[in-house]
Amino acid sequence: MERKEKSKIYGSIEEQMKFLKLIKGKHLNLFFEIRNSISTEIKVGRFIRSLINDYLYDINYDKNAELEINQYIDEIFWFKLYHAEAERLKIEINLADNFVKNAFILYKENESDFDDIAIFDISLISLDYYNSVGLNFFFSKYYTKRLNFLSKKELELLNSFKRSQT
Repeated sequence: MERKEKSKIYGSIEEQMKFLKLIKGKHLNLFFEIRNSISTEIKVGRFIRSLINDYLYDINYDKNAELEINQYIDEIFWFKLYHAEAERLKIEINLADNFVKNAFILYKENESDFDDIAIFDISLISLDYYNSVGLNFFFSKYYTKRLNFLSKKELELLNSFKRSQT
């Protein structure tokens, strides 16, 4: 199968792959920027950063082998999912703020689970939380009714984390 074939809707495969690489780069840069802006000196910060790491690993690497972006693009190519993947990433870019809010709420709702855990060990259990709630949880509006239960200090802390500007 040649990569020059055209989709009637989305252009040539090369154009679609170029678009996907562009969106993939924006997606990664945004989540790296958010992650890197959150302090690891406090447990909730380390938890959110670890969840972002778990998420980025999950969407960027195959379960059996770590794939570089070109291998990732080739995987998408064979299943003709380039445009759908780009659209999914664009949605997640727009909902990055939800990820941070939901991760913060998840931590607060389970804060007692972290009482006896050293700050440096939080990353060891974040994957359990990530897997237990599922990816869709982080991009949902779960947080909306729960923000009212946060104290002023907790809201200030949440708002201190850099989030997407979309």
